[in-house]
Amino acid sequence: NTARSRVQGCGTATAGLAIAGVNGGPQMDEVEQYNGSTWTELADLNQTREAGGSANNSPATDTLYFGGNSAPIPGQANHTESWNGTSWTETANLNTARSGGGSAGVSNTSALYFGGESSVHAETESWNGTSWTEVNNLNTARAYLTGTGLATAALAIGGDYAPAQIANTESWNGTCWTELGGNLNQAVSASA
Repeated sequence: NTARSRVQGCGTATAGLAIAGVNGGPQMDEVEQYNGSTWTELADLNQTREAGGSANNSPATDTLYFGGNSAPIPGQANHTESWNGTSWTETANLNTARSGGGSAGVSNTSALYFGGESSVHAETESWNGTSWTEVNNLNTARAYLTGTGLATAALAIGGDYAPAQIANTESWNGTCWTELGGNLNQAVSASA
């Protein structure tokens, strides 16, 4: 319903969310849910943001959105908000405010947020359902990377290490990151 970029998506093809973003002006707080054929506006975030991370167990009742660029004061956010199917609630903040990081996991018990920018970060934080804890860093600091997987088995793919995009792929085993031999064929990032 609302055109935007730097939106965070999560969920499935028949139960997906589009969270926050920007459309040529200030950051947004809009949240929309996709049911397989149409988008429906849901309750807005408490803080307007763009380029945050997310973890999702069920878009209907259990989603976490964290980090991003915040407004009305420009800058990196450490906010974390939890969706219960009806409204967003502010929960424990990230330890390091940043945007454009990779994310993985399920919101109710475990999530990861890694990389990102305010400067280019390698930090990884782990969510246990209540709070964020700093864990082992990425091997290569970067922003605007793609993350996928679980808090115990995730991938960090591509990204941007200004001034160049990178092709690095790293694997998380629940304790540390390992550089994989199979990098992307072409360096890419999600920066806009």
